[in-house]
Amino acid sequence: MNAEISIICNTYNHEKYISQALDSFLMQKVDVPFEILVHDDASPDRTAEIIQAYTDKHPDVIFPILQQENQSSQGRPITPLIQIPRARGKYIAFCEGDDYWSDPEKLRIQYEFMEQHPEYSICCHAYSMVDRDGNLIEERHDLDADGVVPIEQLIGNQLLVPHFATLFVRRECLDGYGAEFLGKHCSDMILRLYCQAQKPIYYFNRNMSCYRRFTESSWTVKVGKNREKFLKVLKDNAAFLKEYDKFTQGRYTEAIQKELVNRQFEIALLERDYRTALQSPAYKRASMKRKLGIALGAVFPKLVNRLRG
Repeated sequence: MNAEISIICNTYNHEKYISQALDSFLMQKVDVPFEILVHDDASPDRTAEIIQAYTDKHPDVIFPILQQENQSSQGRPITPLIQIPRARGKYIAFCEGDDYWSDPEKLRIQYEFMEQHPEYSICCHAYSMVDRDGNLIEERHDLDADGVVPIEQLIGNQLLVPHFATLFVRRECLDGYGAEFLGKHCSDMILRLYCQAQKPIYYFNRNMSCYRRFTESSWTVKVGKNREKFLKVLKDNAAFLKEYDKFTQGRYTEAIQKELVNRQFEIALLERDYRTALQSPAYKRASMKRKLGIALGAVFPKLVNRLRG
């Protein structure tokens, strides 16, 4: 099959969710052929068994890699080193195994738009955040209307950027995308900015996918709730943004400098350096509750640290 679209789906311990993800790919109403590239990273649960059952039913569409040894623990980024190189499509759509698409027209809408608009590297869309059981937490609309995603959102709070399961990427824009970019391990944030450096990203204000939060293997659980790991992520991202500013020859300097102020503010709070946080320009934009906590921490750091645990 000469696939026009490659769907990349990475899984690990997703036995509760992977069927819904695969069904959401298979239901797509698009007139061009697509392939589903599933990579299971040696899940100890039944994820690989479920993937194989779907492959047996759809051998011309689903192409799995079922690892016997976990690759991520060996420092091998799955998407740039394994998945993207085997993608045969002109375009690549992404969806992790615990997320899913909710609109059967998603691929058709994105494919037709990108065919008509070669000036964009990626198109994305609104989505829903759901809990482990698929119950709605909230709908996320990154912009109020269709349009170009501003750089401020691409480098900002990760809940305000186009979610990974919404991305539809022009394959040629990922040429040269490897294990690292500007000294940082490639991730969904890096992928977006790698493409943004070439061509802008377009947004549809139409909800077409679901991002499942707080699953057992999610970033939120593994990193977001771990103070040391989250602190390292913030520091790494701040260093990356400085390099990205150089790489893009100052095209986004103003936005990057503003975001670096926000990152340094969050780093100071995680390091419990309340005096530095108090002096940050970002302090003025904080909520009253947060300002009070920081002000108290600057005067009574031991007390506030005990309360924070």
